[in-house]
Amino acid sequence: MTREADYFVPLEVRAQIANAAHDSIFVSIHFNATNDDPNAIGFEIFSFTPRGAPSTSDAVLTSSSFNMQPGSAVDAQSMAL
Repeated sequence: MTREADYFVPLEVRAQIANAAHDSIFVSIHFNATNDDPNAIGFEIFSFTPRGAPSTSDAVLTSSSFNMQPGSAVDAQSMAL
């Protein structure tokens, strides 16, 4: 666990915690809410973009987008998880 109470942990610190826990799976669980749509339901899943794949945050995909994402040595394991 990265924290014992409801306080902000900077992304850099989260990365340090994850990197210090060798041979572990790092999962970040958030409870999202919205005031825009009280009927909103569901969940979100984010994973590191695999090598050579475009990021889903790219507004417009171009041919150059397909080579921009560096990926990592654990792409297959990340996608399986």
